[in-house]
Amino acid sequence: MQDQYAADVGDFGKFGLLRHLLAGGDVAKRLGVVWYYFKPTGKASNDGKHITYHTADPSLCACDEVLAQRLKSVLDDRRVSVIERAEVLPASTAYFGRDLNFGSVHPSQSNHDKNARLRLRAQWMADALREAQGCDLLFLDPDNGLEVPSCASKSQMRAGKYAYLDEIRAFKEKAAIVVVYHHLGRTGSHSEQIANGLKMLTKALRGNASLFALRFHRYSPRAYFVACSPEREAALRASLDAFMASRWHEHWDNYIAPKPRAAIEGNLRGTQDVGRAIKRADPVSSIVYHASDAVIWAIAQNATRHLIEADEHFKKQRYASALASAVLCIEELGKLHFLALTGRTLKREKHRGHQIPFIAMLAVVSGLPQMAPWQTMLKEGLRGDAVLSPEQQKDVDEHPDFAELVRRLRAGELTDPQERVNALAQATVAKEQRDGTSDSWRPLLEGRLHKLRMQATYVDVAKTGDVVTSSPATVDANAAEGLCIGALCLVTLTFTFTMREPLSSHFEDFTKSLPADITGHKEVSALGQAIKEWLEKAKERGELT
Repeated sequence: MQDQYAADVGDFGKFGLLRHLLAGGDVAKRLGVVWYYFKPTGKASNDGKHITYHTADPSLCACDEVLAQRLKSVLDDRRVSVIERAEVLPASTAYFGRDLNFGSVHPSQSNHDKNARLRLRAQWMADALREAQGCDLLFLDPDNGLEVPSCASKSQMRAGKYAYLDEIRAFKEKAAIVVVYHHLGRTGSHSEQIANGLKMLTKALRGNASLFALRFHRYSPRAYFVACSPEREAALRASLDAFMASRWHEHWDNYIAPKPRAAIEGNLRGTQDVGRAIKRADPVSSIVYHASDAVIWAIAQNATRHLIEADEHFKKQRYASALASAVLCIEELGKLHFLALTGRTLKREKHRGHQIPFIAMLAVVSGLPQMAPWQTMLKEGLRGDAVLSPEQQKDVDEHPDFAELVRRLRAGELTDPQERVNALAQATVAKEQRDGTSDSWRPLLEGRLHKLRMQATYVDVAKTGDVVTSSPATVDANAAEGLCIGALCLVTLTFTFTMREPLSSHFEDFTKSLPADITGHKEVSALGQAIKEWLEKAKERGELT
């Protein structure tokens, strides 16, 4: 933030957003503003002159008339300190406005001055964190926004214009919600820049915060990133949805919200409970939707149709058609999982991506006995004097990856449950690769299912035109039966476990639609019984809660 921007149209947008988030106290109780104040040396630029909105843009001022009047009172003395006294934000707001332009006192590129600037930045950060105590909503207002590669070091002269990712992480540890300003430049489309910012913040915050983004597009567009703790996500989402549905919606866009946590629990409603789309950026090369109950059920019905057709083809010994229908069923279910749980359907490499839930099912089912002894450790960690179970000790003795996992646990290096899960997953994958036990399903990650469907559908001819390289006639009964069974497993698990609502309400309709002797029914029943028995024994041994 610089004095010359005080009360301009950008201020109107950002203060309007903050005032809305604070209204009612449901999202946050107390605001802290870290200005990232940067006092330029020499002649100021011509930026910050967009102040005519007070008279020339009544539709904008109507979004918050009180705010418009209070910012208008600042125009005669445009300074950050004057804004703090203008009652633009609640009286309880804590402000931290120490100058970050350390180049004005240490202007050279000598190591001495670089080190001095680093020390001053560290002290500035420590004091800012101290001022942030007691604030559950923090607003960071750097002049340019998130750090950039061209100014990677805090010792650089322009470093005061950026908020660095480690600083944002430290502020997030202090407050439940952190809002960060970011100026949109010309390094790509605005959607691409916002998507890149979300990726940077996701990595910096280690996936421990829900991330929102939106763009204020009046005059010079700017983005705002919002990092939120899980316990505040529902309230924040409701507030931002209301903000985007208010008068402000004419001036803001590119609203990006994470998938609702309610969707993971089975509640697949859209933001407004009507399944309508909200305009969003495209951070992962996908089309984003709100998944209404009707959409989810329609996809589930189509997957079931493919499953029944696969069974009919198999019984009539049309093995190529059976295999193709089974793969189509699996891909439809993959689409359902991605759409319901992430709010997006894959655009690129969709066939490979839609097969991931099927592959995950195979990996989980085959790996249940391997994972069981480690369940308590995933939840509670491992004390230095804890005794390993015989199964765990066997893994440690035979596999160096598990030995390293136990060492890190005993040393207290994996304090976060997510870190423990990641470390166990890495050890398990390394073990399976070494043992060759992943060979049965790893090829599927390379699009093998899609290739099988193509083989079962088309006659492929060599470039010379005289040799048939593959043909539906080459599909055998075993391959078709295996995929029919796999598709039935995935459909059954989807209805019974993965999507409690709305699919569970249709479970009776689903079961009635399937033939009693559908291909794979014996195998699915046996698998279900085996998993049930194994779970009961694991609970008796105290390995599962």
